[in-house]
Amino acid sequence: LGQGTSPGSFWHFYDTSDNAYIDGLTWVGTAPNTYSHIKYSYNGNYQVLRRNTMRVLRTTPPAGGLNQSCFMVSSPQSSYAYYMILQDNSCSDVDVGSGFKIYSTYKMLIEDNTISNVYDTGGGGNIEGIAIKSGVNRATVRHNTIHDVSQKGIGGNMHSNGLTNTLDVEVLFNRVYNASGNAAQINQDCMAGPMYFYRNTFIGRVEVTNTDSAD
Repeated sequence: LGQGTSPGSFWHFYDTSDNAYIDGLTWVGTAPNTYSHIKYSYNGNYQVLRRNTMRVLRTTPPAGGLNQSCFMVSSPQSSYAYYMILQDNSCSDVDVGSGFKIYSTYKMLIEDNTISNVYDTGGGGNIEGIAIKSGVNRATVRHNTIHDVSQKGIGGNMHSNGLTNTLDVEVLFNRVYNASGNAAQINQDCMAGPMYFYRNTFIGRVEVTNTDSAD
């Protein structure tokens, strides 16, 4: 897949995209101005991304401000994407960014994916295998393998999106290793609601930040 001189996505759903089912494709992002293989930037329900391969993601110059990621959903603050499934996908060789970057979803499932070799040649980027961002509500992150990530295996700022905080997220049966910073980071900016991390294999540090007596 090629790309022009302005950074952009290879596939980009700009409007409501209910019931989109994408299965068994391969993206190889060799162009220097790509910040995502596939992106949803509006609300949509019942979308499935399954058994796809996303390899090589570059943005020149490397910078963290474009939300680079193999897959990104960035629904607007006024609405949600409901019941999305990311299953059995692989993402690898990402320079500056994340494997999956998730905003404003309700009851999402992220299961049986492999994310590897996510790094930062330019410095200063936010590097995560799975980035749980603002307004992620009742998501399940289950049985994924994440390794060789230069900062955080599972992280994200876990903010409010203006309607609700990120809350009631279950993270279970995942395997994370060779994460240079944290295998997992929880509640980065003290805005997350209840988060349930259990029965994971985290090889490395787990950091729970901004805790209070309720935590």
